Amino acid sequence: MKKKILFSSIVGLVLLTLILPKIMKPEKVLLVGTQINETSYQFTQEIKDKEKIAEFENWFDEIDFSKDIEIQEGYADMVLQIVHHKEGTSTHLVSLWINGNNITVTNDIGADTKGGKITKAQLDELQDILE
Repeated sequence: MKKKILFSSIVGLVLLTLILPKIMKPEKVLLVGTQINETSYQFTQEIKDKEKIAEFENWFDEIDFSKDIEIQEGYADMVLQIVHHKEGTSTHLVSLWINGNNITVTNDIGADTKGGKITKAQLDELQDILE
């Protein structure tokens, strides 16, 4: 009898450790990082706050990505994306190259085809969202 209870308890604990993290994951997470080489990015901040994520989505939607931009030299200074855990997808990908008041953005990590410019005020707004 004791062996049955012990076995059931162990199985229950194993199931909880496997299932609980998946249940506890937020629906969306905003990742913030930098580009470290041609194909790699290091995400150092994870924002789970739904209001902050919604603010970032609104900020992203205000960018005009239709402008032709020149190819940027070097790696992006900031890289952001929203990860949707349930779907296993990422959206709102954006890379930023910051050179004083000249801020270039692309709407795909590392891509240079759909880009635009943002103002220093828009960058400040983004930084307020990320705090």
